[in-house]
Amino acid sequence: MKTNIKRIALLIIALLTFYSYVDAQKNIYIEVFAQPGFSCGGDYSYLKTFSTSGYEFSNLDKSKTFGINTGVLFGYNLNKHLSISSGLTYAHQGQNYKPFIETLNASAGMQRTLNRSVSLNYFKIPVKLSYIIHPDNKIAFIISGGLYFSLLYNYTDKSEFSDGVSYVAIGASETIIDNNGTTVYDFTNKLPYKFYDFGGLLSAGIQYKLNDKFSIPISIYYEYGFIDIKNTDAQSNNGYGEKRVIWINGSPNMTLPYHNSSFGISIGLKLQLKN
Repeated sequence: MKTNIKRIALLIIALLTFYSYVDAQKNIYIEVFAQPGFSCGGDYSYLKTFSTSGYEFSNLDKSKTFGINTGVLFGYNLNKHLSISSGLTYAHQGQNYKPFIETLNASAGMQRTLNRSVSLNYFKIPVKLSYIIHPDNKIAFIISGGLYFSLLYNYTDKSEFSDGVSYVAIGASETIIDNNGTTVYDFTNKLPYKFYDFGGLLSAGIQYKLNDKFSIPISIYYEYGFIDIKNTDAQSNNGYGEKRVIWINGSPNMTLPYHNSSFGISIGLKLQLKN
């Protein structure tokens, strides 16, 4: 994670450089915002039945997963209708899954329930172009679109079973609790998730003008990651040569992609600095 912190520091320096340039220009604004909503991730497959005749995998159903973006934007008005902006955003994303029943022995009626969740926290740099319809009105319509680049700050990948077994991956290691006790496995070549993401964003809504300086933008937003953020060759190692493929070697998870996406409501406060 230290490497990610260094990358985030470089991003902040780049943003400050961008702001120092923008501050020398006219028609600039600052917007602080919060975007509560829902987060969506990739599919996950697990053993539904286990028998001597073979294995049967099934995808877990997804459950509602709440996420949020908060941050600040620095913008430049190209003209009365068009503006460009960029900034820094903290994003909490991930995916929760509904409880899944695994049959260990069908004839004996042995079953257990899997509860699984993925939490991903990013620092994002969005770059977007916005178009305002009737900017002089008290209420103006605004449409925005653009791209974002993000760096993974931290993550938690958790699978917990009703019989007490659990697999929890955080940072550079995975903790496994089973009949043998608690074992901590260090990741060898790669972490389960890539340290970066890249995607597109869209939003549409209104801008309510309080006065010549302040306005309140309210919109519906949607983001989608173009990159499959899973590292399918990630492995953990307990230090004794015992390795485990995180995404279950030979299972559908080796080919199932994981793309971040989120949608919700964006509410901000916009300050026009110069005219």
